[in-house]
Amino acid sequence: MIYAQIWWNGYNDTFYNFDSILNNSDCANFVSQYMREGSGVPEKFTTDSGSYDSWYYVDFNNRSGSWAGSQSLHLYVKNNTVGYPRLPATFLADSEVSQLQKGDLVFALSNDGASKPQRTAYHVAIVSHIEGNSVFVYAHSDPKNDQLWAASLADTILCKFSDYVELG
Repeated sequence: MIYAQIWWNGYNDTFYNFDSILNNSDCANFVSQYMREGSGVPEKFTTDSGSYDSWYYVDFNNRSGSWAGSQSLHLYVKNNTVGYPRLPATFLADSEVSQLQKGDLVFALSNDGASKPQRTAYHVAIVSHIEGNSVFVYAHSDPKNDQLWAASLADTILCKFSDYVELG
């Protein structure tokens, strides 16, 4: 969690700042950095099992799509909870929001009328804490420091990481 607290309003020079080329486009990059640098989630360089089977960053020109895209990161996490390296993710129902803890992830979904599993994730953030059914987050693109998650639970995917990873 320390990583998110340090970098929520700045950019780690080790990684490209995607806000510098496309305004409001650094959220997944920030979350990926947190997962790798702050929580020790291992990168995966292969694409043997499908298009969302890799997650890595070497430099701007040598990175997976899932590193810096919210929907691609969501699909990578969703499709890599088995195998090696197995991602330590569990997806919760809206009614289970109280089970989230600091270090977990929330994905905001498009509101296009499709069923929730079919909708596109357009934003992702790191949970800083929970108060009742209210989620507070660290995020990039629109920098957030322990601020209320604005999306409704009906438009949010809840991703639990905290029981499995070392939160840094």
